[in-house]
Amino acid sequence: MKFLASACTLVSLASSALAHTTVQAVWLNGSDKGAGALRRPPNNNPVKDVSSGSMYCNWAHEYRGGEIIASSHKGPIAVYISKEGSNSWVKIDERGNSPGSWATDVLISNGAKHWVQLPALQQGRYLVRAEWITLHESDTSYQANPARGAQIYIGCAQVEYSSGGSVSIPAGVAFPGAYSFPAVTFNVYAGGAFPIPGPAKSYIAGAAGYGIGPANSTPNTGNNGGNNGGNTGGSSSGNCAAIYGQCGGAGFAGASCCAAGRCVAVNQWYSQCQ
Repeated sequence: MKFLASACTLVSLASSALAHTTVQAVWLNGSDKGAGALRRPPNNNPVKDVSSGSMYCNWAHEYRGGEIIASSHKGPIAVYISKEGSNSWVKIDERGNSPGSWATDVLISNGAKHWVQLPALQQGRYLVRAEWITLHESDTSYQANPARGAQIYIGCAQVEYSSGGSVSIPAGVAFPGAYSFPAVTFNVYAGGAFPIPGPAKSYIAGAAGYGIGPANSTPNTGNNGGNNGGNTGGSSSGNCAAIYGQCGGAGFAGASCCAAGRCVAVNQWYSQCQ
């Protein structure tokens, strides 16, 4: 099964048990498409060997449900896209860390949903690869100690553009091969910024089409649509969204201000502190 797209998708990331995690479902323009279009991993265990063929899509079958991810499992999130049948992946989204907040923290606060706006690619079939790396044992590399090392969770969704745009997907990187062991070795407890492995986010990430969000929603025209950051609407900074957290959008009833950065309207359904 595939799902049809014209511009964008919301990948909803959630975990199974034992504090591990998998991609559980895909939302397309506000409609929950479930797990039918996913290439599911064999279980919710991580990939630790970056030279393994499992770095491609870690495919098998597993069913939706369970917790999101343990809050102790800090790390970045990246999303790639490739033309179906090729092993050439282009990065279209990445989120790392800022003081006091990791991409996985934002994932938890957003109810296990990670929002991704797809580029307006030409008509055809593609794979969307969602990946997050947890760093709670990455101070030692898997090569040095197979009982430790970064834990990489991967899931892929099959996308068919039924009415394509004008953007042609450029050459990308291969999995395995894009990451090295030193690139995913990091002491998360020492603080500091984590250099997200792999290529830079591609220029096609800015060539987006339609927005994403809940079905049958209308745009919110209040402060949630995008403000200049800081305190808005009489809120104190203690009640504001964290960096990379949601701060607005159609039907959103949460914080409309940002504790750091500013509230940027990604589309009519989703605004984010950046």
